[in-house]
Amino acid sequence: MATPKPIAKGELSRTPLQHVLLSILRKQLAGTLVLWTDGAATDRLFFEGGDLQRFFVATASADPMRALLPLFRERSGPYAFYAADLLGDAGAVGTIDTYALVAAALRGGLPEAAAARVLRQYGDEAVRMHAPHVERCGLLDRERAALDVMRAAPASSGEHLAASHEPKITRRVLYLLAIADALRVDAEPAEPSAPGAHPLRSLSLSPGRRSV
Repeated sequence: MATPKPIAKGELSRTPLQHVLLSILRKQLAGTLVLWTDGAATDRLFFEGGDLQRFFVATASADPMRALLPLFRERSGPYAFYAADLLGDAGAVGTIDTYALVAAALRGGLPEAAAARVLRQYGDEAVRMHAPHVERCGLLDRERAALDVMRAAPASSGEHLAASHEPKITRRVLYLLAIADALRVDAEPAEPSAPGAHPLRSLSLSPGRRSV
């Protein structure tokens, strides 16, 4: 059977894998994400309702998280998402929480250009944490301490970084909150979604600034 046409595609050099996975989750997509390395389709991840269910990747490990984390390291090649199961009976089975996977991947290093672009959208405006799904990220103690400071009082991302004793961790948590759609500009009216927006149109776009 011929491979169907992708419904979304892009380059990981422009849209980091963290953004792609969270977009699939938010849109509750079903299908297969294919990643290429050196011209070869090396990794395939199958999703149902936005959740990762099965995968076939180059790194062999009995631990699903250990098998998937190498996907985030220095990846810049193309990706494509197909509204079809391209794994069949192949691949490891096991539901992985995308929030926890993304949080773990960021501990290995931020995609710096993307992080700067995302955090720059908030400028000097006060931000606060929003959305209970942050609890699914499996934050470490030092990350949770940074999160607790943000919960205590709204401040700009720059102010949070300047006041932090561990700015590297604070920046990582700020970026995680932003791409997980859990960081809001404080005390601004919410912007309504565009009517009739296509559910796939923004798969390859960075999340925009949101308000509470």
